[in-house]
Amino acid sequence: MNTEELIYGINPVIEVLLSGKEIEKIFLQKTLHPSKTDKIRMLATERKVPFQFVPKEKLFRITPKNHQG
Repeated sequence: MNTEELIYGINPVIEVLLSGKEIEKIFLQKTLHPSKTDKIRMLATERKVPFQFVPKEKLFRITPKNHQG
C-alpha cells in the first residue's frame, strides 16, 4: 500500500466519497461508535466501495499520523 495515496481522518474520507473520486478500500476502526462511522458506511455502500472494520493497531501500522479511526 502506497502511503502517499492514503487519506485518513473521518471528514477527509467523507469529502472524498462525496467528490466521486475512486477509492480502493476504506478501513474503519472497530471500536469507534457507530455515530462516527454511519455516514462513511452509508456513502461507501452507495458507491460500492468496500470497507472493513479493523483493530486500531492495524491503522497505526498503515500510518503513524492521526487517523481518527
